[in-house]
Amino acid sequence: MQSSFELQVYLSPAATVDQFLKDLRNCPENQDPQESTKDGKLKPFSESLVGRLDDNYNFVSQNPNAQPNCSWNPIPSTKTIIDAGLCAGAVLFYPCVRRSD
Repeated sequence: MQSSFELQVYLSPAATVDQFLKDLRNCPENQDPQESTKDGKLKPFSESLVGRLDDNYNFVSQNPNAQPNCSWNPIPSTKTIIDAGLCAGAVLFYPCVRRSD
């Protein structure tokens, strides 16, 4: 499995969170369908999350002032994706840690 992959899912703004997660899980490009759609795994992405560890193993962000372009509050899952905080072009991710020397 790759350490990262990108998916695009196109839905009506009236689609529910359940429908969004189902479509995401069934997307052929999704290389981790079960993990990536677990409850609470998806988070709004921000460039502030991209960075490196310094010599003391402290995280140093490449862009510490960056903000996500959406919010994500999927509970209850029967609400629409708009009510859950997504907008056109929203970027979500599910956290994983990759270290390289």
